[in-house]
Amino acid sequence: MKCIDLTPYTVPKVANAILSDFEISLIYGWRDGGKSTSAFRILAWKCLLDKHFRWALCRSKYNEIAGSVFQTMQDEIKAMKLESYFLIKKDRFQIINKHNPNNFFFGASAEQPDKIRSTPNLNGVLMEEAHDCTENDFVSLLGTTRNRKGQETKPKFVFLFNNDKVTEKSFIATTFFDEKGYLYNRSERVHISYEDNPFIEQEATKQKLLNICFGDVVKFNNLTKGLFIKEEIQSPWLYSWQSNRDKIIVDDLPFYDSMPIYISFDFNNDPLSCIVSQHSSGNHNLTANPFIHVLKEYQTPFKGTIQNPFIEIYNHIMRDFNNPKQIFITGDASGFQNRMGLVGGSRHFYDLILKTFNLGEFHLKTPLTNPLHTASRHNYNTIIHYHPMFRISNKGCPNLINDMDIAEATDKNGKGDELLKDRKENKMDLFDASRYYLWTYFNTFK
Repeated sequence: MKCIDLTPYTVPKVANAILSDFEISLIYGWRDGGKSTSAFRILAWKCLLDKHFRWALCRSKYNEIAGSVFQTMQDEIKAMKLESYFLIKKDRFQIINKHNPNNFFFGASAEQPDKIRSTPNLNGVLMEEAHDCTENDFVSLLGTTRNRKGQETKPKFVFLFNNDKVTEKSFIATTFFDEKGYLYNRSERVHISYEDNPFIEQEATKQKLLNICFGDVVKFNNLTKGLFIKEEIQSPWLYSWQSNRDKIIVDDLPFYDSMPIYISFDFNNDPLSCIVSQHSSGNHNLTANPFIHVLKEYQTPFKGTIQNPFIEIYNHIMRDFNNPKQIFITGDASGFQNRMGLVGGSRHFYDLILKTFNLGEFHLKTPLTNPLHTASRHNYNTIIHYHPMFRISNKGCPNLINDMDIAEATDKNGKGDELLKDRKENKMDLFDASRYYLWTYFNTFK
């Protein structure tokens, strides 16, 4: 067997992915990880050394091949001083091993899959810039390969893409990165960052990438970690959020045990949701050192209408906040609706909450009606933009922050301020709990 040490040529994680036994390898990351360079280099050596080698070099569109994947392969062959071993045919985007003409690369695309179908005993497909591909493109490519009887190896698919060009709800994310996806266990996901690349100067590259983010450390960290981008909101309900987001979200917040906590509930069949906050001032911004700290979120499934669905949340709050000295309750006005089957003769949820937390009526501050979305939207955005110390704990409230990121207004029935939500993905329960809290205590803030 012919062997060569590839360490001087490739990023090890990329090389391992190309050589793995997985049918599908997704190699992804942001900038300067060396994904493409390493993938092309190891395939060039395999074309020279393998007994049988036939790989398709692909892009979504056939006319994109010449200036990208085909040219990049030539560049890497030249960089390794291997050009004398290959024959280049630009008319058909072919790169052929001169000493073994049965080993070759050829150009193909999702829009011209017949080039793959007509190639017998295909070894693999490398898709460059896979973030440009649609679901139909992937189906087209995957569906054109044939596993013939006697073929020793199944065709391998390698997809290279940038995470900063893939959205969280795209078919790439849901098909290959969701554990429930059919292809999840049939594929490997290899994340590459600049820190994996031994061929670059690390600190200089980090500074360059931070410059690209204009010093936004949160964005830099998310992209470096390989996180996908959030779907663009057409009509953000929190129109002040993005410009103030980085200021408002902090890693963690202190709990002042000498001050009350404020618990705000939202009621739905699944889940029961609430947030815990502390604040130092009410409906004005003149108080010295005012702050609003949203400390912690809680969600738990309802256990049905019998028994007490609030005991679990009560136990968590007592533990997390060391049996707080003062507690005030607010939240969804629907909690005042009379309900059958509640324990202890309770009339409604708030009655049951007070009994569970051993509180009197004085501690219940919930308005009898929920705020109109128009008023609540103005109130929430005003606090985001103008309150000097409105802060949310990233550690304690990750799902609330996600709700705030995706909060979208709807124009249905001419109600442009209504909050768009559903009972599947965008439940927005924690977000509603935060709306009720801010409205109860800061409804005239300006």
